[in-house]
Amino acid sequence: MSRFPVTTFGTLRPWEGEQSRAFEELSYQLLKRRVPAGTVAIRTGNPDGGVEWYAVEPDGTEHGWQAKHVRGIEALLTAMTDSVKRVAKERPTLRTLTFVISWNLGTSRQIRNGAQLKSQRERVVR
Repeated sequence: MSRFPVTTFGTLRPWEGEQSRAFEELSYQLLKRRVPAGTVAIRTGNPDGGVEWYAVEPDGTEHGWQAKHVRGIEALLTAMTDSVKRVAKERPTLRTLTFVISWNLGTSRQIRNGAQLKSQRERVVR
């Protein structure tokens, strides 16, 4: 037994009324320095145009990060798809979009009606 308590992002104290907002802010605080060399992280407000924060290279190319604190693979895929659509519409110079999610994706494959299904990771990482 571990001497460390098991902690999940489900125990985050709500920020601005929501746990998802707390996860977004925590993600930003922990990862804001992981931007391309020579750039700085720019935090967005709401609506966010599909990214929580982004960095702009000297040539105008943008790199974005989007945090998702949702339960269930279907809800996650829907939320991620919505973000990609929004980025495609509102951020034409964005070239990379990195998702930060609050749970580990399963890698095992299930069999349903005799067919092998994709794992959660295979469904998300394309």
